[in-house]
Amino acid sequence: MLKSVLVAIDGTDAALSGLALARRLAQRHGAKLTGLAVVDVPFITAPEATPIGGSYYKAHKDADLVKRADEQARTMLAVFDADCRRDGVASTALEREGDPYEHLLGLVDVHDLVVIGRDTSFHSVASDAVTATVNRLLKDNPRPIVVTPAASSVSDVTVVAYDGSIPSMRALQMLALLGIALSGQTHIVTVRDDERDASAIAQRAQAFLQLYGIAAEAHPIGTARHAADVLVERARDLKAGLLAMGAFGHRGWRELLLGSATSRLLDSAATALFVHH
Repeated sequence: MLKSVLVAIDGTDAALSGLALARRLAQRHGAKLTGLAVVDVPFITAPEATPIGGSYYKAHKDADLVKRADEQARTMLAVFDADCRRDGVASTALEREGDPYEHLLGLVDVHDLVVIGRDTSFHSVASDAVTATVNRLLKDNPRPIVVTPAASSVSDVTVVAYDGSIPSMRALQMLALLGIALSGQTHIVTVRDDERDASAIAQRAQAFLQLYGIAAEAHPIGTARHAADVLVERARDLKAGLLAMGAFGHRGWRELLLGSATSRLLDSAATALFVHH
């Protein structure tokens, strides 16, 4: 059962999408929501070439930029608090200074789930690329993570990408244990070269979810196409609000999430991505 959610607070549309999803999950499960805003002082004050005597002016400029970032963080946290009160969500607002990834990692051990916008850098700058912070969390974070796009669907349909690998088994189990399959329909999508193999694997996932009272529809797909393309299309056709998967596994799932296909998947899908490894 979901008890606590850590959400990254930033000014981008993807981060705002993550905040909305995190509040929905916390409200539905009665979970506590922690909002984290980070003033990235190392980034703001990074050394740069300056003319002779310019270090004095840079120091003043850096101090002004840090102050502005702090004010922006406080404003976003105030909005976060107000939104949580409106939705009846128990919440804690935190502001930290320093390296964003280190502060996120320092909090995950007391939370069940991390929610973050795919372009979150804590600089409030929108980007078409998945940020380094998000990539590090996908690789190293011990907790499940939900990565949201800028225009995330608010549908309650959940799609589970399941290939029968150990990582996909772990992701499926975590999804069931936390109970965060959204309140609408649940669909299992299995992509293999042979549709009969895909069907047998999907049926096993169905049987497991039934133990938790989750009725899921199987979608076995036999194709040699890239799994990312198939998943994006099927999630779109099913109007999914959440796409769940393991981080490594059969037929290149490792490359799918940790290699060049990361952006291929996240950039193409208007769907929040639940990842656990």
